[in-house]
Amino acid sequence: MIDTPVVRRYRTNGPDVEAVRFVPLNQREVADWCHGELTVLTKDDEPNRPELVISMKTVDGEFFIRLGDHVVKTDNNVFYPCNDGRFNSLYEEIEDGA
Repeated sequence: MIDTPVVRRYRTNGPDVEAVRFVPLNQREVADWCHGELTVLTKDDEPNRPELVISMKTVDGEFFIRLGDHVVKTDNNVFYPCNDGRFNSLYEEIEDGA
């Protein structure tokens, strides 16, 4: 059974979105939710420091979601990555029933 990540609704100046933060405890669930693939990246200059990311293909190309990033889903079912600092400056969580 696949657990569902805790997806919450957020608002900004545009339409409301759903989003979830990619953390070590929800790796598989977030990858499944956004139709991405867990991938290990290594940098040429740091081959001994692999990084677990979600590889996600969009109409704009391939993106990598790193631990700590948010995955945002628009009302058009389009997914995109957003780093934590930018996400927190753009979005405000909508409380249940708001």
